[in-house]
Amino acid sequence: MLITNDQRLMEDQLVTLSMRAERFAAVFGRITPGLLPSGAPQGNWLASLTSRAETPHGFLAELLVAACEQAGMRYSPEICASMGIALLDTLQEVIGDGFTGPARSAWSSAFALVSDGIEEAA
Repeated sequence: MLITNDQRLMEDQLVTLSMRAERFAAVFGRITPGLLPSGAPQGNWLASLTSRAETPHGFLAELLVAACEQAGMRYSPEICASMGIALLDTLQEVIGDGFTGPARSAWSSAFALVSDGIEEAA
């Protein structure tokens, strides 16, 4: 299997997110209030999500579906667009300087691919 530089970059950053699970959950929760499971510690929810995700695309799909389900929302392009912006802002804050222009572009492209797949399946 061919692994692109973008994919390798996202995989490395997914490892970083796993190590910063509580921070990611707190930032994501602040940016998208009401989308994290109620009653569950935020770090535990995200740690669980990231440990199940074997790829960045899997992480993105799991995050999008779980957040929509938790908020009682059906998937829609509008929700997806809002989630995409929130995700990129969260990644920027949590990863910091390592979240460069190419990283933002890679995650944005991957999110678009995943959300298109979910939209087709809906």
